[in-house]
Amino acid sequence: MARSRYLVLSLAAAAGCFAVAACIPGIPVGTEAGGNAPLVTDLDIAGTPFDIAAGDTAGEITVDVRGPDKGKGERGGVTGSFTSIGGQYCVIIDPANKSAGSTGSPEAALDDGDADLYVGRASDYDGAPGERIGDFHADYTDALGVTHQIDENICQQLDLNQLPGGHAGKGTVEFCTITTDVGVPYIVKAETLSVPPDCPRDMTTGACKTGFSPNVLKISLRVSTGACGTIKETTLTGDNG
Repeated sequence: MARSRYLVLSLAAAAGCFAVAACIPGIPVGTEAGGNAPLVTDLDIAGTPFDIAAGDTAGEITVDVRGPDKGKGERGGVTGSFTSIGGQYCVIIDPANKSAGSTGSPEAALDDGDADLYVGRASDYDGAPGERIGDFHADYTDALGVTHQIDENICQQLDLNQLPGGHAGKGTVEFCTITTDVGVPYIVKAETLSVPPDCPRDMTTGACKTGFSPNVLKISLRVSTGACGTIKETTLTGDNG
């Protein structure tokens, strides 16, 4: 079973922290706008970089993020980088899904959240890690002097019509095999689309189960060397608590 490291993004009153961002070096206070998790997290800044190895021996990381505030034009999510040794890599993310709750229970349908996976060269990323979620774009100027913006996302997933550019639905794992160049830094982005409105609850006490909060999305991520094999909802487990 893959090793799991949990990035704790909760208030630490005992340590005198009154905002999540103030407790974690490198995460700006400006990214926290209510709730118990930041809007934007970068694994490298937070000190929990990808633990890359072959296949299932690579460690997964689980991160909590809050949802973007509707109407404010916010974008949230998680980023992390790695420098390639060349060849193929398998990149996986898994947002909190309904298997985190008891099957058939009222809260099971409220555990779902959604995040979309993108990967690209660090040089093509226009976001600010730990501060602002961006995209993978490059500019190309044609022979007439007209500049065009090119989508440089290299994580190609197929839609229902087997065309590139698709994403999975809510609470569903996303993954892709990418081909890399030696010595090039790459960034993995899990962009938050929606968060669970509720949390998995203890059926006796009615309280949120340990590790879960309302309006917070739990995302597990893993990067490993080699092509992706069979990927299931159970391949990564941190998003289920």
